[in-house]
Amino acid sequence: MVKERTKPELRTYPNRLELAGYYSEDAADFYARYRLTYFSEKMDFQEIKSRRVKAYIDLRMAIEALLKAGICLRGERNLSGRPLVTKIRRYSHRIGDLADGALRKIADVEGRYIDALKKCDQVPIDLRYQFDAMQFRYPNELYYQTIGDDGWLRTLEEMIEFGHSRVQRALSRQSGVVSGRILAQEMVLRKRDY
Repeated sequence: MVKERTKPELRTYPNRLELAGYYSEDAADFYARYRLTYFSEKMDFQEIKSRRVKAYIDLRMAIEALLKAGICLRGERNLSGRPLVTKIRRYSHRIGDLADGALRKIADVEGRYIDALKKCDQVPIDLRYQFDAMQFRYPNELYYQTIGDDGWLRTLEEMIEFGHSRVQRALSRQSGVVSGRILAQEMVLRKRDY
């Protein structure tokens, strides 16, 4: 049964559910782009290291966005607007810190996902440029344990698929119908600090 909102949302925009939704959509977009490039038939993104690194960056950004969505969902109900966005942005690109914030007290997260996430901080987001990715030009143990390891990449993919479906279920439990009357009230009454 779909709930209808009877009162306007008055917390400052964005609230934690809105921001979680945005991050969840970003995660899906990054993941789709990863799959389009990594499994491309037109260009080789699996064998050429600099391209493989670029594909991985999209996968890593999907993970980051998904973890930020989780933090938003688990955040304080009344935290919204600039304070909420500032809190989330403080995590920067640190996957370990994001994972701690998003996954704390969630018992059913598989250990292999946690292990795979830990390696993400060893392969920083800075590698998105070919020059920075040159550290992997020659055989390197870190490369073969991370970006060069198809199993590791697949574990991250599975985590994104599992996590995204979980975030979407959580968001759908909070969703409802907003009438035109309520929406008009929100447009007049709701503050935005951005």
